[in-house]
Amino acid sequence: ALDTFEISRAEFHGYWEASGAVAISDEAAVSHFRNSSRSAALLVIGNLSATSRTVRVRLDPAAMGWGGVSGARFPHARSSEAIELEGDELKLIVPARDFRLVIVEQAPQRAGVVQERQSE
Repeated sequence: ALDTFEISRAEFHGYWEASGAVAISDEAAVSHFRNSSRSAALLVIGNLSATSRTVRVRLDPAAMGWGGVSGARFPHARSSEAIELEGDELKLIVPARDFRLVIVEQAPQRAGVVQERQSE
């Protein structure tokens, strides 16, 4: 997954930074990699608790330089796992003291949105 994402060209943003992805579940941490040559980000979603949790992650597309989020997937999908995507928020199960890698994809920007941002 890391080779496919070209992780060596990506910029790392730790969970302690306010940088575009925020875990809104207790005892969860989200770090992410952004590769400026790709229209996707690789999230590392950690569950720090002793029990399996449903983790919610809110993405801030504007902070990531995006117009929105179009999809989310596991790099190596497991048939029993699912990611719910509603707007800019993900919801997935992360086992106790474990993590999940998730690739989120940028929504195509509309021409009007680009023009509005350029005129600011």
